Amino acid sequence: MRSKNDEKSKFRFIALPLICSILLSGVALGAKWRSSDQIRSYSVSVTPTTGNRLVVAFSIAETKSVQLVGAKIIAVYEKNGSSWVCVGGFTQKNSGMTGSNTFSYGNTIYYNATAGRKYRVTVTLFAQDSSGNEGSRTLT
Repeated sequence: MRSKNDEKSKFRFIALPLICSILLSGVALGAKWRSSDQIRSYSVSVTPTTGNRLVVAFSIAETKSVQLVGAKIIAVYEKNGSSWVCVGGFTQKNSGMTGSNTFSYGNTIYYNATAGRKYRVTVTLFAQDSSGNEGSRTLT
């Protein structure tokens, strides 16, 4: 008989590589969207907390109202030896990542980290108009 912990471990084993693949493909595709005359301002900050969480705060403002605006991808990397490995993150489909029909959007997203480990976060902010045209900025 399987325990709930076994099921959670199996889910994490399957889901984590899938999430990282999606996040990495989005970052790679982001290169063609990087420039936009529509983006007026943007900011990202990442702060560790005493509760073993990373606080990722972001905001983006446009020169005009757009259909969708916010964070397309937040990818979290952990230091593993001399390299950085994607260990999780969020996409625009996750709650709190985007706003619609507005000039600007900002939010704070929390990632559960492990004490004593080193992390790096990459955030791709974007805006999409009603025609599907998109502009973005990627910050690490």
